[in-house]
Amino acid sequence: TVVFDAFNMPLGAVLTGGEVIVETAFVGPTAATLSLGVVGALTGLAATVDLKTLGSTALTATGVAKLLANSGQNLRATIAYTVANATAGKVRVRVTYTIDGRAHEAVTN
Repeated sequence: TVVFDAFNMPLGAVLTGGEVIVETAFVGPTAATLSLGVVGALTGLAATVDLKTLGSTALTATGVAKLLANSGQNLRATIAYTVANATAGKVRVRVTYTIDGRAHEAVTN
């Protein structure tokens, strides 16, 4: 299992959507999953998305989940493998959000 801060979220961010895109299916482990959330709610946006299957999974940025990063907490990704580490695979995660009172801003890591 690998846990890391994947996105630096600015203070006041309100999540509006996003997706997990498996571009190349993971090879090697019997199971490979990705979860996305914040400290205290590690699956608040995506829970155990299958990385061994090609496709796109929408982030669940509804209700309370929209405010998970509102306090400026980073979004934390958890990638879990069973039996063996992956020897191949590619996943892309997109996160969209707004900040009240701002028309345009770029946030870099």
